[in-house]
Amino acid sequence: MAAIKLTDQTLRYITFFENLTNTRVKDCLERFGTIYFIVDKGQFHKAIGRNGLKIKHLRGSLHKNVKIIEYSPHIETFIRNIFREFSIKEITIENSSDGKNKIANVVVNLSDKGKIIGLDSKNLKIAKEIVNRHEKIDILII
Repeated sequence: MAAIKLTDQTLRYITFFENLTNTRVKDCLERFGTIYFIVDKGQFHKAIGRNGLKIKHLRGSLHKNVKIIEYSPHIETFIRNIFREFSIKEITIENSSDGKNKIANVVVNLSDKGKIIGLDSKNLKIAKEIVNRHEKIDILII
């Protein structure tokens, strides 16, 4: 697990987000023009707002794309939440052959595989970074 480092800017984003949504942010990072807010378990729908009004307001006010991810202490559930908009068939967690690392094998529909990985593996890299900020694990898309 990497230490979670927040910049002054991400702290401002968190304050704005928490005041607007009345939810608690566990983590926040900005990558490739998108701000990722990881909210406490059970607060995803409250953060989105009725009919998505809160997230629309956030996007308009911050002039950036905003993604909200619900945290879960269960790594499989957390990974499912990261890839919420995609169809995940199965997630299995296993130890590497040397026993030093954990690997998450994520089985997806073939039609979603390219979108989950993203151009130049951007989406997969972001997902790995988000997961590793909370638990040391590698993600393998199958």
